[in-house]
Formats: sequence, C-alpha cells, structure tokens
Amino acid sequence: LQEPTWQAMHDNPTPGEILPPVKGFSFDFTQGGLARFKGGRDGYYGWFGFGGSVMQWHPELKIGFGYTPTLLQWYDIQNKKGARLQQLAAQCVIDLQR
Repeated sequence: LQEPTWQAMHDNPTPGEILPPVKGFSFDFTQGGLARFKGGRDGYYGWFGFGGSVMQWHPELKIGFGYTPTLLQWYDIQNKKGARLQQLAAQCVIDLQR
C-alpha cells in the first residue's frame, strides 16, 4: 500500500465493541474498518478470533504479530494469552531499539 492509503486506513478511530459486549474489553474502529486495540494491546491494529488466534500489527514499532493456538480456548474471550505474548513481542522490539 502507498503511504497515503495506509494512513487513511488507520485514521479516524471511533469507539466500538464486539457483540455481545465483553466487560473490560474495548477497541476503536478506524476509517478503514480496522480494530485499534487498547488495554494491554495498545498500539496494535487488526483482529483476533474466537479461541485465541491473533493477527495484528503495530505500526509504530513496525512489527506484525500472528498467533494460532493448537487448542480452542473458548473460555478466554478476551484472549489474554495472546495479549501477554504481544506485550512480550513489543517489549523485545523496544529493548532492541535502545
């Protein structure tokens, strides 16, 4: 994608929620229909799936993150395991940039 298109896809985030709403979990939808995550996934855009899969990227850190568990984790609706792994990946990049 060209830079103006990339920027347009990530612009104008507005509050959104998944249906049914999950307490303590929020994100914004951008102009391009991307989810911008908050609360443990700050800076990441993209999506995750039921059961624990994640496909997101962090434009500021210039990294992508994909994770597919081998077990359906239906009980982890907020995908906390994926969030912990993303935090570790982001911290590794930050540490390497120092």
